[in-house]
Amino acid sequence: MTLIMRGLLLFLTASIGILAQSLSDSGSWFTSLAPSDDGQVLYFASPLVLRSSNPTAGERVFRYTSSGIELLATLAPPPVPDLTYVGVECSGDSVTAAWWDAGVQANSPGSSGVVFTGMVMSKGNTQTFHSSVALSRNGRYAVLFNGYDASGAILPTTLIDRVTGAESSPPSAPYPYSSNVAGNRQIVTSTGELLLRRLLSSDDVQLSLWSPTGEHDFDFPPSRSLRLVKVSDDAKRIVWADFTTVHVIDVTTGQDRTIATFPVPSIRNFGIDNAGDLVAAVADDPSAGIPPQLYLVPVDGSGPKAIAPREHGYREAAVSGDGRFVFGATLDGALVRIDTATDQMSEIVTAPPTVYTITGGNPSVNPTVDLVPGSQYRITGFSLNDSISLGGTTLPVLLASANEIRFQVPFEAAQGNSSLHFTSASPFEQPIPVQVQATAPVFLAMVKGDFSGFATNVSPGDIVNFYMVGLGAVSPPVATGAPAPANPPAVVVLRVSAVLSMKVFINKLHGPTVSFDAPVLFAGLAPGMIGIYQVTVRMPDTPGVEPGQHFPTSVLLQSGSGSAYTNFTFTAQ
Repeated sequence: MTLIMRGLLLFLTASIGILAQSLSDSGSWFTSLAPSDDGQVLYFASPLVLRSSNPTAGERVFRYTSSGIELLATLAPPPVPDLTYVGVECSGDSVTAAWWDAGVQANSPGSSGVVFTGMVMSKGNTQTFHSSVALSRNGRYAVLFNGYDASGAILPTTLIDRVTGAESSPPSAPYPYSSNVAGNRQIVTSTGELLLRRLLSSDDVQLSLWSPTGEHDFDFPPSRSLRLVKVSDDAKRIVWADFTTVHVIDVTTGQDRTIATFPVPSIRNFGIDNAGDLVAAVADDPSAGIPPQLYLVPVDGSGPKAIAPREHGYREAAVSGDGRFVFGATLDGALVRIDTATDQMSEIVTAPPTVYTITGGNPSVNPTVDLVPGSQYRITGFSLNDSISLGGTTLPVLLASANEIRFQVPFEAAQGNSSLHFTSASPFEQPIPVQVQATAPVFLAMVKGDFSGFATNVSPGDIVNFYMVGLGAVSPPVATGAPAPANPPAVVVLRVSAVLSMKVFINKLHGPTVSFDAPVLFAGLAPGMIGIYQVTVRMPDTPGVEPGQHFPTSVLLQSGSGSAYTNFTFTAQ
C-alpha cells in the first residue's frame, strides 16, 4: 500500500461524519430551573428521557427531590430545533407548579404559527390554558400571557387570584406601542403585583408594578437596554440587567443602583432569591475565550463573585427562595447545586452521554437517524463511552473517547425502527431514535482513481473513487468488525447507479441542466477498511457540452431505495 493510500485511509477514518451538522453550544439538557424556597426541590424542563423509558421527541417537565426524579409532563416538540420554548415555575413550598410550552399548529393564530399551552398543577389537580403561565411564590397568583382564543384573537394579559377566582387585566391604554409582561419568570409577587414592560414610544421604555388596585411606574432613559428583569416576592425590589451591568431598583424610593459590571457584553440570564438580596448570573467573556460561568451578585454591590467554575460553562442559573442554594444547568449536560455559604458544589444530575452528530445527520435537527447494517458510523459529543447498544444489541466499538465514538452496525442487525443507547451513571439519557434500513448512502470523500489525492476537478474518462457508508449487504459476506478483503472483494448486493447532473452555460449565460449516466466499475467494501464502502465511477462523455468549460456538477448515487449526492467541478472536453 502506498504512503498516499495510507494517508487517504487515515483521512477517511478521521473524517467519517464530516457531512453531519453540529449543534450550537447554546444547548444545555436542562432549562427553566425552578427551585423551592429551601432548595430541596427543583422543577425543570428537558428533552431527555429517564433511562429505559420511551425515546419520543418533545420537551418534558421533571421534579427533583432527594428521593429521585419524577416525570410530570411530556410536552410538544419545540417548533425550532435547539431552541427552548418552555417555561417552568413553582411555589416556594413546591406544592404548586406551572409550566408552558410552545408548539406549531397549521393555520394557527399569529404569523409565527406558534401556539402556547400552559398548565398549573397543585396536589394532583391541573388547570390548562391557551397561553403561557407564570406563578407567584406563594402559589396564589397565576399570570396568563401570550394567549390566543379560538378565533385567533390575542388574549389580554390576565392576573388570576387562585384563592378567590378573581381575574383582572392591566389596561392597554394609554400605551400606544405595547404593554406586556416584563419576562416569563419571577414577574408576579405573592401580594398580586405584576411586573409589566411598556413601550411608550419607539425608544421610551417603562417598567410598571401593576395590581388591580393601582400601579407604580419606573421610567428608563432611551439609551438603556432593558433586557432581563425580575421582581422580589415582596415587591420591594426590581432587579434588571442590560448586556454588561446588573441593577436594582428600590420600589419605595425609585432609586436605581448598579450592583455589578462585567467587562464585555456577556450577561446571558440571572435568577434572584425571594427578597431580591442575591442575584445569580450567567455571564461569559468571549474575547478571553472563557465559556459562560456562574457569578453571585449581592445587592449590596460587593459582587460579582465567580463560583463553581466548569470547563464547558453554564447555560442557566436559579436561586432558592431563601438564597441558600444556587442551581446551575451546565453546557456539558449536568445539573449542579451550590451552597452559597460554603461555595460547595454537588452534581444532583450527572451529565449523560451527549450526542452532537452522527455520520450523515444530527439527532437534534432530524429526530430519526438512518443506519445501515455493515456500515461504520462516527458519533461526536460529550461524556461518551464505549458502552453503546442498538435496541438491546451491544455494538462493536472501533474507537472510543469522551468526545468521539466509532462503531459498526452488525451485518445481522434487523431492519426497522430502533434506538441507540449509552450506558451511564446518569438517570437520564438522550433519545436517539434510528431507522435501520437496507441502504442509506452517505458520501465521505472523493478520491482520484490512482489514489494520488482527492478529486475536486474531473473530466470525461477520469476514474473517481467515492468513499461512502450506507450501501448495505455484500457478497461474499464479511464478518462484523473484520477488515474488508481485497481478493475477492466484497461487492454490494444491491445495484448502485451513478448519474451526473450539470448546469451548462450558453453564451456565458446559465443554460439548462443536463444529465449523463456514469458507468459504475466497482461498488463494495473498501479493501482493508471496516464498514467503509468504495464506489469506483468513470466520468462519462458529455456530448453537446462546450469543451473547456468548468461546470458545477453533482453526482447522484442510487442504491435500492436510498440515494445521495455530492458536488464537484467538471471540465468538459
